[in-house]
Amino acid sequence: MQGDPKVDKLMYPVEAAIKRHVKDRDAATEIYNRAYEAVMNSMDAKDVDLSSLLAVIDKAVDCYFNNKDIKDAMYALRGKVEPE
Repeated sequence: MQGDPKVDKLMYPVEAAIKRHVKDRDAATEIYNRAYEAVMNSMDAKDVDLSSLLAVIDKAVDCYFNNKDIKDAMYALRGKVEPE
C-alpha cells in the first residue's frame, strides 16, 4: 500500500515516540500501523465533510444569487470556476 505524504509527515512525531518507548519491533510496527490508519481515516472523514459543505454552498449560491457577476465572484472566492 502506497503511503500518503501528508499522513507520513504527521506521523513523524508518532514514530519518534514509538521508537523511544516501545522496544518490541512487532509491537512498534503494529502501533504505528494502527495510528497511521487512524490518521488516514480522520483525513478521509474530513474530506467527505468538506465536500458535503462545498456542495451545500454551491446549491445556496445557485438558489439565492440570480446575478451572474455575483455567482462568479462567489465561485471565485471558493476557488471554483463555475458550478458543477
